[in-house]
Amino acid sequence: MNTHKIATSRTQWLWKTLIGVVLGLTLSFGLVGLFAWAGPDNLHSDLSSERLLWKSQMHMWMVTPLWMLIVTFSYLFKTAKEAAISLVIGNLCVFGCLFIIKDLL
Repeated sequence: MNTHKIATSRTQWLWKTLIGVVLGLTLSFGLVGLFAWAGPDNLHSDLSSERLLWKSQMHMWMVTPLWMLIVTFSYLFKTAKEAAISLVIGNLCVFGCLFIIKDLL
């Protein structure tokens, strides 16, 4: 195998990891925010303190599995540039929907 190809695959792997970690975290925050605002018993409904505690705990613990799923799928892109573009577009769409939903509710 060509040494240039090995070095390129190592840098692609490193960049895909960094892109997946950083942009994946923001994407998972946005997805959980969408679920919190638009899901059942959204944040504007009157909830008991116990129900609100369970709801907030569920949202808090949903971030990590979503984040790891996004990081894992970031390795399926052919290049790190494709991963970055896709995750940036995903973040823009999710946060755009989140801001629209927050204004509507």
